[in-house]
Amino acid sequence: MGTIRVAPGTKAPAGPREAWSVVGPSLIHYVTAGAATGPADARGTMSASLYERWKSLTVRRPDDVPVTTSLAWHIEKFTEHDNRLMNNALPAGSPGDAGRGDAVDAIAAIALRESLHRHVERERGARIREAIELGATWSEVATALGVTCDDARSALHTWADAQRRLDRRDIEHAPGDSLGLDPEQHAAVLALRLLGDDERMSSD
Repeated sequence: MGTIRVAPGTKAPAGPREAWSVVGPSLIHYVTAGAATGPADARGTMSASLYERWKSLTVRRPDDVPVTTSLAWHIEKFTEHDNRLMNNALPAGSPGDAGRGDAVDAIAAIALRESLHRHVERERGARIREAIELGATWSEVATALGVTCDDARSALHTWADAQRRLDRRDIEHAPGDSLGLDPEQHAAVLALRLLGDDERMSSD
C-alpha cells in the first residue's frame, strides 16, 4: 500500500478529509480514500480491488485491520456487523430475519470497535498539534478533549515522543523514508506546550 507525501504548505489533492492523516510535518494520503461510498467514488490511490479486499476481510482481532484503513471504512464495516446484531432483537418472522447476527458478527464488532479506538487515539496527538498550530488555544483544545490544559499538553508530549521513536525506527530500517519526527521537529512540537492556556501561536 503506497502513500502520497505532501510537503508543508502544499495543498492536498481533492479527497475526503478523513482519508488524510497528519504524520510529522507531512500529510499521508491513505490508500483508503473515498471509503464511505465505495470504489465508484474513490479517488487518489484507492482501487476497486482494495475496496473489495477490505469488504471481504474477516476481522477477528484489531491487528487484522491495516493501519492505513480510513475512519470511514472502519465505521462502514463495523456498522454492517452491528446492524445484524441489532436485528437479533426483532420479532421472529420480521424482515430482519434475513440479516441476523451471529458469533462472527459479534467478534468482528468487538475487534472493529477496538481498532476504531486505536485509530482515534493515533490521531489524537496529531490533531492537538494541528489545532495549536492553526491558532487554537490550549484552553480550547482542553475543552474539546474534556480534560485540563496540562492533560492536553501531556497528550501532545506523549504523541511527539512516539513520533520521535518512529523516526528512529524508520531511519534504522528504511533510511530516507521516515514518517516520524526528527529531532528539530520533535523539539518544535514540544515547544508548543510552553504557550499559555489562552495564548495563541503567532502567525509570524
